[in-house]
Amino acid sequence: MNPHDLAGHQLCGLCVRVWASGEGAGGDPMHWDGDLFRVDNLCPECKKGDLDFAREGHGDGRWDITWQAVACPTEPGGIHYMLDSGDNKYFVKERPLNVPTPVTKMEMKDGGKWQEGKLHQSHYGFEWNTKGVDAVDVRLTFADGETMTDRLPQLASLVDGTNLDVPEGVPDGATR
Repeated sequence: MNPHDLAGHQLCGLCVRVWASGEGAGGDPMHWDGDLFRVDNLCPECKKGDLDFAREGHGDGRWDITWQAVACPTEPGGIHYMLDSGDNKYFVKERPLNVPTPVTKMEMKDGGKWQEGKLHQSHYGFEWNTKGVDAVDVRLTFADGETMTDRLPQLASLVDGTNLDVPEGVPDGATR
């Protein structure tokens, strides 16, 4: 997504519905009728309103598209957390998954105090240097302003939170 609309990476994790009729320039026309995509990084050279796609078979050109932000599909159960840092107790880097709207702020309780995670500038993820943690309480702030608290019972590559329930949901007309 372009720097303006991504708002300093605050909207990483946003889902967008895209329409394209093949109008534009390049060798691989895009033809989409409300296809669903998840925004996961910055396109620094893109202009306001532009999206950049890393989808096989659609790698070149400038195409006229229309897009709209929508809720992301979710599965029943809790929020999943991908920890790029694995089981490291002193450096935690995590991405919340299975959420309907972007998480714009994430805090972790370390030593009894909430510490705001640094939102990574090249991809979607929050980072902390810690005093050494095994299980983690996290507080998530969503793009709509809602705040929720969750618990990660251990540190591993993929962890299911234990405190939040996410209902299954697919935006109207979307497919997984």
